Amino acid sequence: MNYSASFATMFDVEGTVAIVTGALGGIGRVLVRSLLTNKAKGVALLDVNDTQAEEFQTSLENEFGANKTLFLKVDVTDFEKVKDAFQKCVDHFGNVDIVVNNAGIVGNIEMVIKINLLATIQISNFAFFDFLPKYRKGKEGVIINIASVAGLYPIALFPDYCATKHGIVAYTQALGSESHYQNTQVKVMGLCPGATDTEFSKNLPEYYQQFINDIKLVYQSAEILGNSLIKVLKEGNNGSIWISKNNEPVYEFDYKSETLPILFKHVF
Repeated sequence: MNYSASFATMFDVEGTVAIVTGALGGIGRVLVRSLLTNKAKGVALLDVNDTQAEEFQTSLENEFGANKTLFLKVDVTDFEKVKDAFQKCVDHFGNVDIVVNNAGIVGNIEMVIKINLLATIQISNFAFFDFLPKYRKGKEGVIINIASVAGLYPIALFPDYCATKHGIVAYTQALGSESHYQNTQVKVMGLCPGATDTEFSKNLPEYYQQFINDIKLVYQSAEILGNSLIKVLKEGNNGSIWISKNNEPVYEFDYKSETLPILFKHVF
């Protein structure tokens, strides 16, 4: 089974339009700025929280110029509203080339599953099969799913969160197969951040916080993920999974050589 196609081509961010979910969170803001820094034509900011949307857009306008962003208040669990937001993005910018599924939470188990996993799958399926093939500007569209290192190893800190991120990694690799790519010319890749310094990490439930205090977890700066996103966009193979942790340069997780032999030995 081919999880990472061998036909990687350099993807050019300049002139593209991106949709980023969870765009007003700590990581989301970094991803948006990174796309605009690399000369994306526009970025649609999808977030359920609009309290700082105007302020953030103004800062982006001051830095990158007018008409570079479109804010859309969207709950990613409301799939009809998500589809409407995608159409509004096309109506505004004329094309969509990149979708970054970044929205994620910890806390209520049902909402963790709905936001982290179900919404990521629904949005990716819609972008992959319906939207990017029709509205992309160039030869390829790209979907980047923000997972976590908790999606690569069963981390005891967040069992339910961990389960959703494992699901994202598996889904990304399955959809990112060569057989799917040949039908749509849309690449699907995953970016797995390690512990990252954001409001998300500072507002964890007390039960989880005690585990973090015990292991003296060290957080990386969110800024590193901006460079990580661009490298994955430009250089990543379809179906590839990348790790960005400890403020180190992002690198590809060699899933095929490290994990598949074990699976074939014990499962298949």
